[in-house]
Amino acid sequence: MGIWLMHCHLGVHITWGLAMAFLVENGIGELQSLERPPADLPPC
Repeated sequence: MGIWLMHCHLGVHITWGLAMAFLVENGIGELQSLERPPADLPPC
């Protein structure tokens, strides 16, 4: 769940458009779903 960034590890490539974001949602059932992070997980 959430937005995940995918990018090339060469910083210059980001300006060329070699970075994108994926919006990830839960699917149907336990095997297609992600658990929520623990409440005490510190933010980035």
